[in-house]
Amino acid sequence: MPHDELTVTSVQAARALRDTPYLNLFLDPVSPSDVGRTLGVPANLVHHHARRLQALGLLVETGRQGGRVLYQLAAPTIRYDRRLLDSGEAEGQTLHQVSQAFLRAFDRSDHLARGQDPEHAVYTFHSRAPHPAPPRGRQAAEAHPAHLQVRTLRLTAQQYQDLVRTLSRLLAEQAGDDPDRGTPCTFAFLAFDGSVTEAPDAVESDVQLISSFVPLHGGPRG
Repeated sequence: MPHDELTVTSVQAARALRDTPYLNLFLDPVSPSDVGRTLGVPANLVHHHARRLQALGLLVETGRQGGRVLYQLAAPTIRYDRRLLDSGEAEGQTLHQVSQAFLRAFDRSDHLARGQDPEHAVYTFHSRAPHPAPPRGRQAAEAHPAHLQVRTLRLTAQQYQDLVRTLSRLLAEQAGDDPDRGTPCTFAFLAFDGSVTEAPDAVESDVQLISSFVPLHGGPRG
């Protein structure tokens, strides 16, 4: 039976607690098949993760329903000693997962876009344009094409915190309670003090990198 609170003591459980995207979906008893439908991923993959999380003590089997095994979080509050993991280890793992998933999506968008110009990869550069036009010939023939945008700005502490709150609020406003609405899309939002380069004074003005298949002028095509 689930507990009110649980402390895990193994490195493996601590890593799984911070890395897996599945745990929150097991707040109430649920079958991996239902979780798979919610996430849009194969049921056997969720079953595999559920059994692994059960072996680590993070999920418990609560019964069966129509031949399906039901799992639930071992406790709604789970903690671990911070000394179990190196500082930034979980964040580094998350960034690695995000980057690998993005590169797969980018490769898919690039493959689809090549159907418009199979012989050339065309890039159009803009100097300090507030909304740079998408590179010609790279608009992907898909509803949710890949988009990468990195920008380094000079901001005061108040401007920085206000911008973080604004972007976080925009993401929160787009979150819906209907799991059947639309398609799962990932937005990775990072913010930190400093520039991508190591030289602290290298940025004299705002610097922007955009590599996108999204038409940034106007609404969605099609």
